[in-house]
Amino acid sequence: MGVMTLSWKIVIDCADPHAQAAFWSAALGYTVEDNSVLIEQLLAAGHIDQSMITTVSGRAAFRGLQAVRHPDDPVQEITGTGLGRRLLSSRSQSPRQSRTDCTWICTLGQRTGAPRSPGCANWVRRYSRRSRSQGPSTS
Repeated sequence: MGVMTLSWKIVIDCADPHAQAAFWSAALGYTVEDNSVLIEQLLAAGHIDQSMITTVSGRAAFRGLQAVRHPDDPVQEITGTGLGRRLLSSRSQSPRQSRTDCTWICTLGQRTGAPRSPGCANWVRRYSRRSRSQGPSTS
């Protein structure tokens, strides 16, 4: 029987998710996630459009999202998403640009070696619909 893992994600609502990610990467020694393969797949499938994409350090990145992950934790190769300890910076739609909100999400993970569901594409679609209408959910 495998060992249960504990993964966590802190979501930071901020004015500039890429600057936040660069700061936390340098401060904690975390790795900035590379979601360029996922972005190519979502663009090809028509789930997102070019307005949701930017270029950071020479590779495609989500305009309103950027995560950093612990360098020793596993990564889902298809999406570039860390499967352990992560900080996800999300562009805030709040009119108070100096405001930074944080949400801590702690999950008892699956047994070591068990596959995890990608789920990221569904979240990106939900986020993109919210960001175009009323902004990201704060719950």
